[in-house]
Amino acid sequence: MGTRNLTCVVKDKKFKVAQYCQWDGYPEGQGADIVKFLKEEFDPEVFNEKLDTLVSFGTTDDLEKQWVEVGAKKGEGFVSLDVAKKFKKLYPENHRDTGAKILSIIQNTEKPIIISNDVDFSQDPTFCEWAYIIDLDEGILEVYTGHSITPDTPHENKFEQFGNNPVIFVAAFDISNLPDVEEFVKVVLDVVNSDE
Repeated sequence: MGTRNLTCVVKDKKFKVAQYCQWDGYPEGQGADIVKFLKEEFDPEVFNEKLDTLVSFGTTDDLEKQWVEVGAKKGEGFVSLDVAKKFKKLYPENHRDTGAKILSIIQNTEKPIIISNDVDFSQDPTFCEWAYIIDLDEGILEVYTGHSITPDTPHENKFEQFGNNPVIFVAAFDISNLPDVEEFVKVVLDVVNSDE
């Protein structure tokens, strides 16, 4: 389902990952995938090392070169299905279908990867329906929404530094003591639904 979203990672007070995804942004979709990664796969030492040494934001030119390499025409916005499939296979870290899988890609990469920085998408709550931040400094997973809600408790909105119309903070979870997926989804949706 087309529920646009962001998967982000903050380290050393900076956004290191800001992955746009076209699909399944709701808590029981990408949110659940993030929780599963953190509970079942996440190796902080490996992840942090790879994030620091092998992952960087690419420039517009860097990212366009990836598309041209798989057959897209330079400067052209639309590509054929065949080109899109080639791109997804060769550069999954920058494909709109990847979403939370970017976390596994980072943890498992053995080579440098450049990724797109889509953090500005957080400033369009009409289209950015959900956003997730893994804050490695604070050891928390934060959930944000584009739905119009009033947060229960004051909490720093890490997206405010990019503009004055960001998605809205919903809830934060301790990474070292995450609930199971069902409880995670319930907590998030209870906050959002209690404001309707």
